[in-house]
Amino acid sequence: MAAIIGKFIAGYEYINENLADPRTKNYFMISTPWPCIALLGFYITKTIWMYFMIKILDLLETIFFVLRKKQNQITFLHIYHHMGMVFGAWSATKYLPGGHVTFLGLLNTFVHSIMYTHYLLSTMNINTNSWKKYITQLQMIQFFLIILHYAQLAWVEDCGFPLWTAYVMIPQNLFMITLFGDFYYKTYIKKRPAILRKMETNGVSAEISKENSKQQ
Repeated sequence: MAAIIGKFIAGYEYINENLADPRTKNYFMISTPWPCIALLGFYITKTIWMYFMIKILDLLETIFFVLRKKQNQITFLHIYHHMGMVFGAWSATKYLPGGHVTFLGLLNTFVHSIMYTHYLLSTMNINTNSWKKYITQLQMIQFFLIILHYAQLAWVEDCGFPLWTAYVMIPQNLFMITLFGDFYYKTYIKKRPAILRKMETNGVSAEISKENSKQQ
């Protein structure tokens, strides 16, 4: 372990001292990267706060469902997911604004950017219904990756991030996989045979009608 630390220190000195241009060595905030890293940390905490604000704005989706009289879309999954994200984002901003939690925010932002692109295109009368199934799949993959990410806290030594967060986030995301998996099964697997049967029936009926018209 001491040899690894020694190599790390030697590598740091080589990059920070030997490769550096001596003319700028004494310039303000140039001699060491740590002030810049600290500033980046402040930037990350502000970004996490902005993520929290976005999660609050996501609650408007429920209001729009009510205004459009789409009460059938206000399910337990919808309410639990949105309220849970608001509470989780608030907790991260309040107690853990940085480090391990940033992966969740980055991944969730990527998934939601695709989802809201689908919503935007739908308002422009561009048919993106085929996206829905894949967006749900992407959300479940997201929860699985978050589980793996937090599971690292159990075996990565000296991480410095609280281990108790893994005991919260792993069961939470397993529950989300269960909820989204149930929704996916009922929406895209269980209903599919009935839809296919209807299409086949309509197709046969159309062919029979076509043949009858020819015979007449």
